[in-house]
Amino acid sequence: MRLGLWAPRWPEVAWAVWALAALGPALARALTGSGDVVLGGLILTVLAALAVGAIFALRAAAARTVMLTGIAALVAPCRSCCSG
Repeated sequence: MRLGLWAPRWPEVAWAVWALAALGPALARALTGSGDVVLGGLILTVLAALAVGAIFALRAAAARTVMLTGIAALVAPCRSCCSG
């Protein structure tokens, strides 16, 4: 049986899902100041929808393009808040 590319990556995905689920309420509280569980779920839903959109938008792109797009998305907010 051939395992393919997905077999060695499941632990990383499991850690990412656990981290997002564990940090979701804290993220919602930090963003909104509210401890509402529904709001926390809504924020996680929006994050998941954005991830699905990124996957569909970049599914045919080269790996380098996807990597550079991800880096730009992570750095862009820092440029506005961290610049002197």
